Amino acid sequence: MPSPERNQVPKARVTISPDGHLILLEVGGKEMTTTVMTAATGEIEFETHRFLASAFSPDGKLLAVGGREPTVLLLPTDTWEVGKG
Repeated sequence: MPSPERNQVPKARVTISPDGHLILLEVGGKEMTTTVMTAATGEIEFETHRFLASAFSPDGKLLAVGGREPTVLLLPTDTWEVGKG
């Protein structure tokens, strides 16, 4: 029987920030590429690889990004820098 990892179908998920200003696009299979774009212009604000999940906070001021390690990054959506928000 073939390995499930080998035949894993790529997935895509699109999420709009609560304020409607940002678009979160996650594409990949086992590990996702996470891209955040400005909704009005399509300009890329933030991009990262090798994460499994991400989500906006209810007020849209933070993006939580988590991976295999027991670590979750909390990124302020105004600076995109850890610890600067």
